Amino acid sequence: LDQLQFHDYPSAYAFLSAHVGVDEAVLMLSPRSFYLQQTDLQIIQIPSEKKMTVADLQELITKNPRGWIVWPQYKNYHLSVEVQQFIQRRFEKVDGAVETNMIMYRYDFSRDAITSRTQ
Repeated sequence: LDQLQFHDYPSAYAFLSAHVGVDEAVLMLSPRSFYLQQTDLQIIQIPSEKKMTVADLQELITKNPRGWIVWPQYKNYHLSVEVQQFIQRRFEKVDGAVETNMIMYRYDFSRDAITSRTQ
């Protein structure tokens, strides 16, 4: 039944375009780029041919310390339970586009953000 859910890519991508900062990357599983109105977003496709590991995700966020991770709800199986738990614990859930059935989290592991959190 999960697979039959409607995923509103246009609304989800409009939300992203309105909220993503200029220095933020967007890590996406199964992006539908033709729905993106804002062409200057830094989209990084999460490979879907294998399950992403925590090490894979850490490598991506090391290279892109500020950004978002977005995936359609029906693609949860591409992310291991460990990856999903890592995201839930360390990233900020974005609820602004819940009705789209797209899962969105925002993260900031930049030096400035870490410094401000430890002071």
